[in-house]
Amino acid sequence: MKTPKILLLNPPHTAIGGRVPDEHLPPLGQPAIGGLLIDAGFTVELLDADIDPLSPCEIVRRVAGAAPDILLVGHAGSSAAHPTVVDPATRIKAHLPGIFIVYGGVFPTYYWRDILHACPAIDFIVRGEGERTVPALVRAIALHGAYGRRCPASLSAIRECLSPRACPCRSNISTITGLAGN
Repeated sequence: MKTPKILLLNPPHTAIGGRVPDEHLPPLGQPAIGGLLIDAGFTVELLDADIDPLSPCEIVRRVAGAAPDILLVGHAGSSAAHPTVVDPATRIKAHLPGIFIVYGGVFPTYYWRDILHACPAIDFIVRGEGERTVPALVRAIALHGAYGRRCPASLSAIRECLSPRACPCRSNISTITGLAGN
């Protein structure tokens, strides 16, 4: 099994209404999930495209330079921030067609079907808590490459024969010790 290189992308948050000038909304989900992936033995980097913020072209350039096998994208915003994921994802997939793009957060949790219909660049959507789902999904991608015609991890969604399909759900994490042994 080839160990995939993983890049976490915090996209520019152009639509967060309460944003104070010169303030930065730190990426909270990506470091939490990234730490679990590192603990599981994966190579992980973070590209915070919000801190400057980076243009879509610069995001593509930096992602291509990092040469990840898997790009994990999430945002702390909701529906208004969604275009800050779709535009770079589409450009990145055009530039790096072999990359797996995984999208998570509140908005994709609820609108996974619409997103997978509208954005062919996104390969997987992690619905709900990603702390257990993402490591399982990354392991499945590492073992099986192209995901074939099955869901590799509970609480994710995929595009299968051009139709979005949800995977079976798992229970929510009830305690922090529920993350042990991912």
